[in-house]
This record gives sequence, C-alpha cells and structure tokens, in this order.
Amino acid sequence: PPEMLHVPGQYSGGETKEYTWTQTKSELEVRIPLPDVPEGSVKCDILPRSFMLTFGNTPGVALGGELSAVVVMDDSVWSVERDGVKAVAIISLRKAIPELWTRLLATDAEPEAAPQLLDGLERKKPMSRQELLRQAKERAKGMLDGP
Repeated sequence: PPEMLHVPGQYSGGETKEYTWTQTKSELEVRIPLPDVPEGSVKCDILPRSFMLTFGNTPGVALGGELSAVVVMDDSVWSVERDGVKAVAIISLRKAIPELWTRLLATDAEPEAAPQLLDGLERKKPMSRQELLRQAKERAKGMLDGP
C-alpha cells in the first residue's frame, strides 16, 4: 500500500472499542476497523458538527455522532483501506478552527491528560530566565570545582 504522507506535529487523540483517532492542529483522522462487510456497503456522511459511518446490509451498523467541534465538510474525506480480509474506514476531518481537540465526539468523556505530541516537531517553550541562570550556574560550578 502507498505510504501516507507524514504530517508533522501529530498529536494523540483517543481510542475506544470502535475506533482510534489522532490529530494535528488543523486535521484529525479517525480509523474504524470494519468487520467482514461487502464492498460498497460502507457509507459515510460528514456534516459540520457530526459524522455517521454505516456498514453492512441495511439497516447496517452505524457509528459516529456529534463532534466536539466544527469541521469543514468540503475539505473532509473518507475512504476504505483493505489489507487482505481486514478493512479499515479512514475519515479525515479538516477542523474549522485549528486547535487541539480533547475529545472526538461531544459524548466522549473528557480525557485526564491533554493531547500529547506524537512526533517531536513542536518548538520547545523558551526557558525562563531563572532556568537559564540555574543551568549556567550548574555548568560554571562544574568548571570551578576542578579535579
């Protein structure tokens, strides 16, 4: 399968029994493992405040709900990736406001920890003057103590 383009600044999202999700400040990706469903039986509706994925024969299984923030419908897409018998629905949602989400769906519990950076391309927060001074003193102490 073709490698997906790696987007720097990827953050953690969340995981439930039904799906996992990750995010950047401007997009989020939801991955939903699908049971053995006939090709063409998967459908996804993306609205500004919600998404609904249905699969299987009618009435089928539905997954989704109200999002915790607004997405840009026209810049959001979905697809199904198949790897042999396994299939995964991938929903890429463009955030209307570029910010980190703490939860995907409005009904999800608020996580205990803030979203974590998954790759190290975020700039470090500049050190405070006290911190810089403390480090300089540490280095100087090592040189002044001598053997």
